Amino acid sequence: MKYFIAISSIIICAAVYCVSSVGLAVHRVHAISVAAEIVQSQHLKDNERTSIERLVSSTGDASFYYSIISTTANVGAVVNLFAIGYWFFRRPHKI
Repeated sequence: MKYFIAISSIIICAAVYCVSSVGLAVHRVHAISVAAEIVQSQHLKDNERTSIERLVSSTGDASFYYSIISTTANVGAVVNLFAIGYWFFRRPHKI
């Protein structure tokens, strides 16, 4: 049982990291596609595309929030892993 909890905590760390990476990638791809659609509809020139990509990708500041949320969740899972490891693997001290 104690190894199951430790392994599940490591799996949770990896899953949170992967989900936040996918969320950030989706946000960036959406920004690029919106900028491409704006350029294609001829509302902007092609040389202004990079500024629009930066503007759309910074909307909501997803890169900051996804990294903060995933880092906090991973730190919590690692602290939980160490706390469980200390609780289960400590040996009783003889007096």
